[in-house]
This record gives sequence, structure tokens and C-alpha cells, in this order.
Amino acid sequence: PITLTVVGTVTQVAGKIGNAASVASGFNSLNGSGSKIASATTYSLACWFQKAGATNTVVMNIGGGDGIRLSISTSGIKLANWQAFSENSYTKSVSLSQNTWYFLCGYYDGANYALSVDGASFTTGSASQAPGTNSTIDLAGDFSGSMIGILDEFAFWKNHVLTDTEKNDLYNSGTGKTFNGSAWV
Repeated sequence: PITLTVVGTVTQVAGKIGNAASVASGFNSLNGSGSKIASATTYSLACWFQKAGATNTVVMNIGGGDGIRLSISTSGIKLANWQAFSENSYTKSVSLSQNTWYFLCGYYDGANYALSVDGASFTTGSASQAPGTNSTIDLAGDFSGSMIGILDEFAFWKNHVLTDTEKNDLYNSGTGKTFNGSAWV
């Protein structure tokens, strides 16, 4: 497992399933590092997310400016690969309401990005660069700012692309990790 450290104020609240991590403002996050996430040639990620503010927000960042980022903006959900602070990304246009739970799922298969909201079919966009090799991880924010909302049942798969069946099983069953106030268990 990867050990994450609370930076700033991250609180334990009732989540979509069990407990979740909530960030209300400022530069707060859960961060750590581990070789298990570095050098992914393909990857998948999934989480339950509840937006609490109107601002753009970083849900997950692996590798800082040299890795992977999932973020929310007014134009939709963005999945990006970074190398030396150069971004290549795909944005799924979707409007997310505040205080509503959404299941976010995405993958990078070596050539394309794919994103899904609430178990819907994946939509894809081409990728022109692989992620970098940094092994740091930030959940609920990163070096550029905090997530404003609640993150629950976060999961990351290195070198595995989720199938539609796996995505649907996660969406329908709530499989994943929960936040106990200081760590994901």
C-alpha cells in the first residue's frame, strides 16, 4: 500500500460508501509517494466525487508536473499526462452540480484517453504523450491548489486498462478504499 500524509486540513466525513476525505479550502491534500505508481505505461483510475465549490479543482495528481492528473473545471472533466510540465489532455464536456455524488472513471491505454461519468460509456480522445515517471501522489489537491469537495473510494491501477464490465462493477458495487481520517484503508 501507499502511505499518504494529510497536508493542511483534510477531514473525515460521511462518503458515498463509508467514510470519505473532504477539503473545504486552501492548499490541503493527501500526499505520498511509491514506486508502485511510477512509470505507468497504461493506467486506470476511479473515484466517487462530490463538488462543493464553483472553482476548478484537482481531484488527483500523480507525479506533479511529470505524471498524471484528473481535474474538474467549468468545461468538464480532464484527464492529462504531463512530462516536464508539458500537458497533453482530453476533456469530457459535462456539467457537474455542486453537492451531488458522481462516479468518475478514466484510463490511458498508451494511445488514447477515456473518461466516464456515472457508469456511462467511455468517451475517448487521442493522446500524444505518455505520462512522466515521478512517483509522488496527491489526492484532493496538488501543488497548484486544493480540491474543493469530497473524494471517496479512490482507486488507481498501474498498467491496467479497465474494461466496461470492470467500470460498471465498480459503479454498481462501490468497491474501493475508504478514508479513515488519516489514511485510505
